[in-house]
Amino acid sequence: MLSPDGDFLVLEKGDFSFIKDPVKRNCYKDIYDAITKATAWDDLATGAPCLPRILREIHHGIGHTWESIECILNDMRDISKYGWASFISRK
Repeated sequence: MLSPDGDFLVLEKGDFSFIKDPVKRNCYKDIYDAITKATAWDDLATGAPCLPRILREIHHGIGHTWESIECILNDMRDISKYGWASFISRK
């Protein structure tokens, strides 16, 4: 990902500041944090059951719908399998 002046941006894991829409950015951050709090990153990568643990940690009411949760969880699954750098390079 490039900055406005053409340099590559280096984003810390969990830094979704590149997402322009504030509601979408907050949803990504909330679900990322929920997975971390639920210690579910490894389970997410392997497909082990972890959804109930993650859902308990999500802050409902900040813009989440079931569709947004599903979509963002797919991205989080990719992060858990392929890493943060791979996720950022696709955005």
